[in-house]
Amino acid sequence: MELTPLVLEKIRVVQFFQIGGARSPGRPFWRYRRGMDARQWSRAAWALAAVFGSFPIVGRLVLGDWEFAGSGGFACLLLLAGAYFHVRSRRFITKADPATLLDQANRLAASGRVDRAEALLTKTIRQSPKLWQAYQYRGELRLRVGEFDLAARDFSDAIHLAPDEAHLRQLLAQAVDRE
Repeated sequence: MELTPLVLEKIRVVQFFQIGGARSPGRPFWRYRRGMDARQWSRAAWALAAVFGSFPIVGRLVLGDWEFAGSGGFACLLLLAGAYFHVRSRRFITKADPATLLDQANRLAASGRVDRAEALLTKTIRQSPKLWQAYQYRGELRLRVGEFDLAARDFSDAIHLAPDEAHLRQLLAQAVDRE
C-alpha cells in the first residue's frame, strides 16, 4: 500500500496530538485529560481576545476600511472571560482546620454518633497525618467501643509522633490490658 501525501499528513497530525513520554506513550490528548483547567481557559480566552481585537486594525491596514466592527465587543467579552477564568484558577481550595475537625468529632461522639466521629477523625488523619491528637481521640473512641487492637495501634502511632506525652503510654497500656 502506497502512502499518499494526504495520508502522511493525517498521520503527522495524529502524531502531533498524541502525548508521548514514559507515563502515557501513544495516548491521544483527548483521553489523557478530561478537560482544560481554568488557567488554560483564561489563556485561550486572552489569545482569542487578541485575535478578535486585532481584526479591525488589520482590516483597516489591509482592506482600507474598518471592517469587522463587532469583533471589538466580542474581544472585550473574551477579555472578561479570561479575567474570570484567571481569578478562578487562583482560588485555593481550603481544607478544614484540623482543630475544628477534632472539635466536631468530639461533639459527634458526645451525641452518640461514634461511627461518624471515627470517620471524621480518619479524614482528619488523612488530611494531617502528623496530628497526634487525632490518633489519640480515635484511639479513645475505639477503646470505648471495644476495638482494643485498633485503639492500641492508634495510641502507638500517637506515641510515635509525640513521644513526650506520658498519658499516651497510659492509654496504650489500658488498651493492651483489655485485649
